Parts: sequence; structure tokens; C-alpha cells
Amino acid sequence: MLHKIEFSIKKILLLFSRSEWLLRLLCRTKLDTQGTEPGLIIIQIDGLSLAELRNAFNKHQMPYLAKLIHSEHYILHSLYSGLPSSTPAFQGELFYGVKGIVPAFSFIDRDDGKLVRMYEPNAAIKIEKELSKQAEGLLKEGSSYSNIYTGEASEVNFCPASMGWDSLFNNANPFAIVAFVILNLYSFIRVLVLLPLEFLIAFIDFCRGIIARKDFLNELLQIPKRVGICILLRELIVIGTKLDIARGLPIVHLNLLGYDEQSHRRGPNSAFAHWTLKGIDDAISRISNAAFTSQSRDYEVWIHSDHGQETVTPYAKKFGNEIESVVAKAFENVRVDIPVVQASSHVTGVQAQRFLWLSDYLRRKFLTQSGTSAIEHKKDVHVTAIGPIGFIYSQDLCDLAQRDKIAKWLVSYGDIPLVLVADGKDKAKVWSKYGVFQLPKDKQSVFGAVHPFLEEVSMDMIALCQHKSSGQMVLCGWCNEEVNVSFATENGAHAGPGKFETHGFALLPKDAQVESADHTFLRAKDLYKVAKQKLGRSSVKTSTEYVFSLNNKIRLLTYNVHNCLGMDGKVSPRRIARVIAQYKPDIIALQELDIGRQRSFNVNQVRIISEYLNMYFHFHPSMHFEQGSYGNAILTHLPGKLIKAEALPTWHSIRKCEPRAAICVSVNAGGRIVNIINTHLGLQSAERVAQAKALMGHEWLGNSALKKDTTILCGDFNASPRSVAYNLFTKYLHDAQTQLIGHHPKKTFLPRFPIARIDHVFVPNDVIVKEVRVPRTQLTRVASDHLPLIVDLYLKSDKESFAVTL
Repeated sequence: MLHKIEFSIKKILLLFSRSEWLLRLLCRTKLDTQGTEPGLIIIQIDGLSLAELRNAFNKHQMPYLAKLIHSEHYILHSLYSGLPSSTPAFQGELFYGVKGIVPAFSFIDRDDGKLVRMYEPNAAIKIEKELSKQAEGLLKEGSSYSNIYTGEASEVNFCPASMGWDSLFNNANPFAIVAFVILNLYSFIRVLVLLPLEFLIAFIDFCRGIIARKDFLNELLQIPKRVGICILLRELIVIGTKLDIARGLPIVHLNLLGYDEQSHRRGPNSAFAHWTLKGIDDAISRISNAAFTSQSRDYEVWIHSDHGQETVTPYAKKFGNEIESVVAKAFENVRVDIPVVQASSHVTGVQAQRFLWLSDYLRRKFLTQSGTSAIEHKKDVHVTAIGPIGFIYSQDLCDLAQRDKIAKWLVSYGDIPLVLVADGKDKAKVWSKYGVFQLPKDKQSVFGAVHPFLEEVSMDMIALCQHKSSGQMVLCGWCNEEVNVSFATENGAHAGPGKFETHGFALLPKDAQVESADHTFLRAKDLYKVAKQKLGRSSVKTSTEYVFSLNNKIRLLTYNVHNCLGMDGKVSPRRIARVIAQYKPDIIALQELDIGRQRSFNVNQVRIISEYLNMYFHFHPSMHFEQGSYGNAILTHLPGKLIKAEALPTWHSIRKCEPRAAICVSVNAGGRIVNIINTHLGLQSAERVAQAKALMGHEWLGNSALKKDTTILCGDFNASPRSVAYNLFTKYLHDAQTQLIGHHPKKTFLPRFPIARIDHVFVPNDVIVKEVRVPRTQLTRVASDHLPLIVDLYLKSDKESFAVTL
């Protein structure tokens, strides 16, 4: 009854939903969904390393993300970016599962001899065609915001392939556009409030640039560009994502660029860069709240970064020469008579190009086209360098002795931290001022013994050197124990093998069940696999790892799932399974499950839950219908067998009195036999007393076969601690919630505002209660009309039990 009241309130509030009104005004169609289908919202914080995220937590700059970890059972995973540690390579792996699709942000395509710069439409489209041939895009039928690739999304916004949001207003009239601003007044007020502050910060930076004798016009143009990316683009992405959630799109990936933008300009640990994290955290909070309360799908929210950034010194500022000039001097000094040509001219810079993603009009007016003409003289030496990775291209540079001389000059006199070349299969030769090395053999000497991804970064650097579009020589601005340099004018950089630029993060729900080849960290490919599985696009299933199964320890969860009907009116066995998976119990006692009933879409709820958790199950119906049944179940990953399943005394004289039953399963917990009795008692006091007496009698707990082993009684007893039935049980057993020292017993019914403690776990003398939890998270508050009760139990040995008896 109470869930119906709450659901009615939600339906009324839905009538006033801004997103719902916007969909109508903008003529956007909603997908036909039941509301329980899985969905994914994946949020990328561009350029934020794990170290800087923790720094932001310490400074209380990202309270919502911290809340997800502390209150919502999210897990912070270490994430290796791969090489190059840049968005085009990472998103190729995330969206298609393909590692190292590009060797850098800028390079020469060896197939056609054209210059490629990944922020431009032609380059991004061409690379994505290669990716599409190898795998299915992750964002199929979904939407993509501010990404390098579309991921085969049906809705593409603010990306190189489809700049701006022009298509959104194609069918909208002027009134709709005005309404769009009014209905998103909070976002536009934020923009208006933050714009002056951001302009002030940008103006201060502009003055610093002028004092440092930088180009006046270029510095002036940076102000609106950075404001547009850090404020306006972010708010438009939030609005668009909330619309997509209301429409019920299966997957949305959005990339928030503000931190990366400021880090390139001012450094990854600068106050200016960390200032943007507050706005990003608020944006994630608004998107997550829309996802968690969506009536269109059962959305999960994942948050990740694509890479980190290193604090760098611009190469030209440190040594007084551009990299192309230094390479030319190297060839001149070793008497290699080949002209050196700069191939990577990028006057407006990578970050400036992102500003053009706001509108297709801006792209047509200001974007300089590249990748459309081949390099004229293939025999010349061409240098491409954006960030800490550069390439030297020359068809005539094949002589190993020539390469050796050039490399030694570059590291000795040109102050290039690392120079690398491919050296046969799965090997690379490396020059630094400390000597000549070979990968992977000398990886510790090159990258340092404490590098968090030493093995992986070594193999990926070899693969980068051998990439079909890499140059004959690779220049790297990062070297262990050296000052990092970037070949661009910036104070923060990424793409190389540095400790921070390769070390991102993934913040995922505890039940995400992400598996990795190396369990200490994840890669983008791991996220790709699990995301496809979550969306039902992959037959490969991940398995749940359980915390207890040995050493006389078990974790027991009892949960009235209300036939999987949530407080939002959705019937979702998968959501119940997600709740359970977050706590990884060994034994699960569930009440009020449907099998084959029309009200729950004729599905077998217990089977869906057990398959999601990879567990065995035993089900006993307390009621049968013409179509389907309704009852209780016990699930476990431990070896077990059904001992008993029978009806309990029922007061048939009471109108509409629901039949009650109990089920007993014996499990082997690390060599110890434990009997679990799961029950759901009646609503009438006298009825509960009769059922309690039956459970304590010789047919159940008094049975000699059950008494010889440890027997635990649990379930929904509809009985408070002051009731007669409760006191009958506590004469012979102990309430687990009262046995834990320092624990204040928690109520389990209702989930949003718990008013009663009616779900219990009763344990005998030979069981010690180690921990009790009644979690109240965004998920548990909506999944059922009860909260789950979770207890960690220690089973005493025979000697311990004997000592206690004495």
C-alpha cells in the first residue's frame, strides 16, 4: 500500500518534470521501454589522474564522488590508460575494445602520407572506420557527447564527427527555444554566475601571458575558448544527458573536458585546474540523480578518467629551441643530408580546437582543414610533435648506424629525455643520457622500478614504436628521474609513459563485477567487455567473487523483495540482484518471490536473480495460482541440499489470509554443515504465534536431525522485538542484531523512512555475530519495500562450543 502512495507521488512529480516537457517541446521521441531494462551512463572526467582525484577528495572538492564511495558502495579502481595515454587511443579501446589504434594525437598516416590530427573531423572519422571493422561500437543505439569517436552512437553531439547541437533544434519553433532556456534556468544561471568569475581568472592568466611576452592575439582568444569549454559546454552536456535519460536511451557516454583544459594551461595540480572539479562534481551529481530516479530504464552510473597528466616544462621554453630545429641540428651534426620539415603545425592548439565542437558553424568558419593533402616530399624528414610524444619520419632513415648517431646527439645535446626505435619483433632500443637500453629487458632502468604499470607500459611502448603509422624514430618528453617536457606550449601534458599520465581511475558500483587480466588495475578493454555484458550484448558473463566461504565464516543476507516491485512502481529482479551483489553474501534468504505470474511479467524471478549472482537456488511456493506461484527461496554458492520445505499453520477463518511456509537448506561452509531456515510469517498476532510454535517444535528446530548441526533461522517475521512471536524465538535463539557489541539494532521496513524491525536473523550459541548491516543507499531505498539485513557470522569449533557450555 505504501509503495503505491509513493509511486503515485512520483507519477505526479513526473508531470512537472523539466526533461519530460522539453522532450515534447523539442519533438523528441521516447523509446518504448518497460522501465526495468538495463542502461548505462558513463561519465569521463578528461585528464584526471587517480592521484589528483585523491588530492581533490582531501580538499573536499568533489563531495558527490566521495559520497558514492562512502555511502553508495562504489569502488575506486586503478585504471591504466595504455599508450599513448591520450583520449583517441583510450576511447578506441573503450568504445571498440581495440588497443593502441593510434600512435599519438598527431602523426603521419603511412598508408596515404597524410598528416593526421585527431581533433579534426576527417581524422576522427577515418580512424573510427578502422575501429568499426574490428568490433561493434559500445554506444550503439545510445548517445555520445564531446568524445573523439561516436562509438556508433545514434545521437552524436559536440564531437569532431558531429559538432554542436544544431540537430536538436531542427524541429523546434522559437517558443520551444525560449522554453528550453526557461526549463533549464538553473544551468543557465550557473553559466551567468560563473562566466564573470571564469573571465576574471582567464584575464589574470591573459595578463601573465602578456608579461611573459606571449602572442597578444592568441592569449586574448584563449579567454572565450576556455570559458566555453569549462562552463558552457559542460552545462549543455548535462542538459542533453538528462534528456537522453528521460528518453530511455540504453547507453550514454559523455566527456567533461574542463579539468583537462585547465591542466594543459596551468598544470594538473594547479588551483585553477582543481577549481573546475567542483563544477564537474556538481554536474555528475545532477546527471546521477536523473539516472537513479529514471522511469525509463534501470540505469547504472560509471565514472572514469581516460588518463592523467604530468606537470611539464615546454621544451622550447626550457632549451630555447623548437623541436623541429633541434632535429634539424641533429641531422646536420651527424652529416645526414636530408631536409627537416615541420609537419605538425598547430597554431590554434589542441585545446582551442575543442571550442569549435560547440557548433558546426564555428567549425566551418574557423577550423583549419588538415589531413587532406599528402606530405609533398616523402624523402624529406618530417617531425610531428604534440605533447610529450613526437615522431621523426624519413624513408631514407633506415641505416641503424645513422639512427644511433642521431639518437645519441638528440639525448646528449638536444636534451630529449628518451629516443626510441623499433628493434625487431617485440623489442625496442632506447637512448637516454644514462645510456642505451633495450625494452623490455631494461624496463626498470628506463621507466623506474616503482612505475605502477611497469610491465604494461614497457610492452605498450614497444607496440607504439612498431605501430604502422609511427615514425622511424620516437621522441619522448618523459624519462624516469628527469624533468618532464612537452613539445607543445603547455604546463600539463599527457600521451607518454609517465607515472601520472598513465594512471587514471574508474569509479564503479560494487556490483559491476569488472574482471581484469591483472586484478590490481583495469584497462579500458575491461570496461568495454563488462558494459556490453550489462547491456545484454555479450554472452560472456562475469562471475561474482565472495568474501567468505572458509575458516568457519559466512555472510548471510535476508531480504523481503516484495515480488521485486520497487517503491518506484518498477518490477525488476535484476535490480534486486544488483542490491545483493554489492554485499557478496554466501547465503541469501529471499521472501515474496514470483514465478510465472502475470503481475511480474510471467518471469521466474528467482532464476533471474540466481543467474545474475551465479548461485544455486532452492525455491518453495507458499501459494499456487493458475499461472505461476509465489514463495520463498534460499540461494548460495556453497554446496548445499534441500532438507525440508513445508507449509506453516494458517488461520483460514481469516478472510484473505495468505498461506505461510518455511524452507530449510543445508550448506557446507568450509567443512562445517549449517542449516538455514527461511520463512515469512503472517500478519495476525495469533497466527504468528502458532507459526512460531510450529517452527520451534519437533518438525523444525526441535528435530533431532537439525539439532545435531548448527541451525540458523531467518526471514520476514512481521514481528517486532516486543511481540509474543519474537519472544518465543529468543527463548532458545539469539537475535543477531542484539548480539553485536556496540551495534544499535536497525529497522528494516520501510526503506525510505524505516518504521519497524520485523526482519530478523536468529542464531544459536555456537555462532558469533561479527558484523550487522542494514544498508540504506539510493538503490536499496527504491528496490523493495524492505531493506536487506546482512550479518557476518563466525561458526565456533566444537572445542569453542564445549568451552562456552562449561
